[in-house]
Amino acid sequence: MGKLLSMLGALILYLSFGTILAECAAIGYLWSSGYLSPEKLTEIDAVMRDFTPSDVKAAAKAQREAPLPSVEQVARARALSQRDLELREQTLRQRTEQMKVDQAKLRDELARYNQMKAGFANELAQLHDATAEASSEQARVVLENLKSKQAKDQLVRMIEAGEMEAAVKMFAAMSVSKRAKISGEFKSEDEAKKLAEILKRIREGEPDLPVIDATQNRLRDQASGS
Repeated sequence: MGKLLSMLGALILYLSFGTILAECAAIGYLWSSGYLSPEKLTEIDAVMRDFTPSDVKAAAKAQREAPLPSVEQVARARALSQRDLELREQTLRQRTEQMKVDQAKLRDELARYNQMKAGFANELAQLHDATAEASSEQARVVLENLKSKQAKDQLVRMIEAGEMEAAVKMFAAMSVSKRAKISGEFKSEDEAKKLAEILKRIREGEPDLPVIDATQNRLRDQASGS
């Protein structure tokens, strides 16, 4: 049984191979006889694409009869293509230069904006300091015109609220006679300690000396950094 199947398979293989050889021989004969020329193959392809043989012949005829471009036409086409390329490169250069100009303008505007912003911030800081100074002066005038005991009570409240620096500044700005009267009202031990702290800070140059020291340190840091 196996031998029979083997023989049957070989027979099928021989028949297939023989069919292929026959088709190749037929195609070779038709090609050599002129029945399968390139024109014929084109017509067959056109028919398979739903074109009629007359359409194929007309297209082939139009292609053969189409006039070849002259040397002048070819040269002109190349010149136009070269000119188009040059114009594109010129446009690109112009746009690049314009972009550089715009970037320079933007940098200048940004520099002016930063300068204006810094000036505004400086003016705002000066206005803040001036307003704070004016408000502090008004509070000092009010405190100085109170009775000595009332002024002492307000200073004690400020110290207990953590405003020792403000209390020292206001007390130091009063007249000597007013400070002496207010100092006489610090009678208890706790009040005497608070007065001693105020006088100690005044002796150490508050409130002006710390500001001067801070300014000197800032200028020193800027000088060393540059």
